[in-house]
Amino acid sequence: MKDAFSESLVSNAAESEAREKLKLYVPLIGLWEFDWTGNVGGREITVPGEWIFSWILEGRAIQDTWICPARKLRNSGDYPQGEYGTTIRVFDAVQNMVKVFWFGPTSSNFSLFEARWQDGRIVQDEILDGHGPATRRERWIFRDISEDSFVWESLKSSDGEQWNVTQTVLARKK
Repeated sequence: MKDAFSESLVSNAAESEAREKLKLYVPLIGLWEFDWTGNVGGREITVPGEWIFSWILEGRAIQDTWICPARKLRNSGDYPQGEYGTTIRVFDAVQNMVKVFWFGPTSSNFSLFEARWQDGRIVQDEILDGHGPATRRERWIFRDISEDSFVWESLKSSDGEQWNVTQTVLARKK
């Protein structure tokens, strides 16, 4: 069953229209290791993790698996439980936008973002959280994207004007 499921989900190539609409994410496809920095229990910590991106659904979407701490460290007792989640990116032709769906089952965090390319960065603004219209203002940014590294940041705002970085990831190609 696992092989049949994986084969039906993962695609080796993009469908041509999807590739054009999702091209901002194409450089992220592949295997990455990272260092996540954020606040846990009132103190800043850094945790190693994994991030895996792939085309899915006949090449019509891009999915990732976010694993923090990394699988080899998850049960070591050296790090907090963290998250083992997934994000799906797809072009919504009806609304003419890229939508990003985040599923974080460990922390019951489920969100919908709209994405755009802005000033050399991928900017994703939350439009719905798991409980309805976004009550917290959250923004995720991918920046400094190169062939072998990128930076991801999670920002929060109380007014939509002033943004504060709450999490940072420094990713390196595996």
